[in-house]
Amino acid sequence: KDRNSLLGLVQRSLDALVDFKLVAESNKDKLQEYGVKLEEFDYAGYFEGEIARHLKLEPGVYQKGKSIAQKLQGRKRVFSHGDFHLGNMVENSDGVTIIDLAKANYSSELYDVAMLLEQDKLSLTEEEKKQFVEAYLPQYSLTEYLEEAAFVNLQIGKKLNNPNKSYYNQEQAERYRQKAIDIMNRI
Repeated sequence: KDRNSLLGLVQRSLDALVDFKLVAESNKDKLQEYGVKLEEFDYAGYFEGEIARHLKLEPGVYQKGKSIAQKLQGRKRVFSHGDFHLGNMVENSDGVTIIDLAKANYSSELYDVAMLLEQDKLSLTEEEKKQFVEAYLPQYSLTEYLEEAAFVNLQIGKKLNNPNKSYYNQEQAERYRQKAIDIMNRI
């Protein structure tokens, strides 16, 4: 796809995410009525129990990552898809449909946006990411987005670093880990 098509897809995906979250929030009572109970995403616990256990993190990176996870733990929580990437979207003439809610939870407002924008497949520039964040979540600073992005990159790296999964890719896992480190060094 050409650059404009790609940026248009990101914009349509974020539009679908906004609609998705509005519908989910307005139907929270129905979800509970049907026995659907969503957990709050535990940033600090996930960092300690998953990321730090499965990725090689130097002591300084570990401390910075732990500090970011603790900071994210205190952010306002909203309904979240939990795994918002291109593979969990279907585009048709009516727009973008979001699928696969298996990891839905309550997390930071920036979580799903960072999960989408940080995908290597998109190759978004820092300026493009900044523009999307300013357009969709203007109440957050670039630093707040980067904190979420650093965590998400570590999370993706951890996921790709699992040899028991079909998507195992140690090279990509290392690339996401390094991207997280680069972001942490800037904030």
